[in-house]
Amino acid sequence: MMLMISLLRRTRKKMSAGIPLKDNDRFPWILKIRNNIHLWNVDMGAVLAFPDLKQSYLDRLTAGSGRSDIIFVT
Repeated sequence: MMLMISLLRRTRKKMSAGIPLKDNDRFPWILKIRNNIHLWNVDMGAVLAFPDLKQSYLDRLTAGSGRSDIIFVT
Protein backbone atom coordinates (compact mmCIF):
# COMPACT_ATOMS: atom_id res chain seq x y z
CA MET A 1 0.00 0.00 0.00
CA MET A 2 2.80 2.42 0.86
CA LEU A 3 4.41 1.73 -2.51
CA MET A 4 1.20 2.71 -4.31
CA ILE A 5 0.93 5.92 -2.27
CA SER A 6 4.54 6.74 -3.14
CA LEU A 7 3.87 6.08 -6.83
CA LEU A 8 0.77 8.26 -6.73
CA ARG A 9 2.70 11.15 -5.21
CA ARG A 10 5.52 10.80 -7.72
CA THR A 11 3.23 10.68 -10.74
CA ARG A 12 1.14 13.60 -9.48
CA LYS A 13 4.30 15.63 -8.97
CA LYS A 14 5.43 14.90 -12.54
CA MET A 15 2.04 15.75 -14.02
CA SER A 16 1.81 18.98 -11.99
CA ALA A 17 5.21 19.98 -13.34
CA GLY A 18 4.05 19.29 -16.90
CA ILE A 19 6.33 16.26 -17.24
CA PRO A 20 4.67 13.54 -19.33
CA LEU A 21 4.42 10.13 -17.69
CA LYS A 22 6.41 7.30 -19.24
CA ASP A 23 5.47 3.65 -19.49
CA ASN A 24 7.46 2.84 -16.35
CA ASP A 25 5.32 5.36 -14.45
CA ARG A 26 2.13 3.71 -15.66
CA PHE A 27 2.98 -0.01 -15.38
CA PRO A 28 2.44 -0.28 -11.59
CA TRP A 29 -1.05 1.16 -12.05
CA ILE A 30 -1.76 -1.16 -14.97
CA LEU A 31 -0.71 -4.16 -12.88
CA LYS A 32 -2.95 -3.00 -10.03
CA ILE A 33 -5.90 -2.71 -12.42
CA ARG A 34 -5.07 -6.14 -13.89
CA ASN A 35 -5.16 -7.69 -10.42
CA ASN A 36 -8.56 -6.11 -9.85
CA ILE A 37 -9.80 -7.39 -13.23
CA HIS A 38 -9.02 -10.92 -12.03
CA LEU A 39 -11.11 -10.33 -8.91
CA TRP A 40 -13.96 -8.73 -10.81
CA ASN A 41 -14.07 -11.59 -13.31
CA VAL A 42 -14.57 -14.02 -10.43
CA ASP A 43 -17.34 -11.98 -8.84
CA MET A 44 -19.41 -9.98 -11.28
CA GLY A 45 -17.31 -8.43 -14.01
CA ALA A 46 -16.67 -4.76 -14.64
CA VAL A 47 -16.61 -2.14 -17.34
CA LEU A 48 -13.45 -0.08 -17.69
CA ALA A 49 -12.93 2.82 -20.08
CA PHE A 50 -9.57 4.13 -21.20
CA PRO A 51 -8.96 6.90 -23.73
CA ASP A 52 -6.36 5.95 -26.33
CA LEU A 53 -5.08 2.76 -24.67
CA LYS A 54 -1.76 1.57 -26.07
CA GLN A 55 -1.58 -2.05 -27.23
CA SER A 56 1.22 -2.78 -24.74
CA TYR A 57 -1.04 -1.58 -21.89
CA LEU A 58 -3.93 -3.70 -23.15
CA ASP A 59 -1.64 -6.73 -23.36
CA ARG A 60 -0.59 -6.23 -19.74
CA LEU A 61 -4.17 -5.67 -18.57
CA THR A 62 -5.47 -8.87 -20.11
CA ALA A 63 -2.46 -11.15 -19.52
CA GLY A 64 -3.57 -14.33 -17.76
CA SER A 65 -7.09 -13.05 -17.23
CA GLY A 66 -8.71 -16.10 -18.76
CA ARG A 67 -11.67 -14.32 -20.26
CA SER A 68 -11.91 -10.64 -21.02
CA ASP A 69 -14.31 -9.10 -23.48
CA ILE A 70 -12.69 -6.12 -25.15
CA ILE A 71 -14.83 -3.60 -27.02
CA PHE A 72 -13.21 -0.77 -28.91
CA VAL A 73 -15.23 2.41 -29.28
CA THR A 74 -14.00 5.06 -31.67
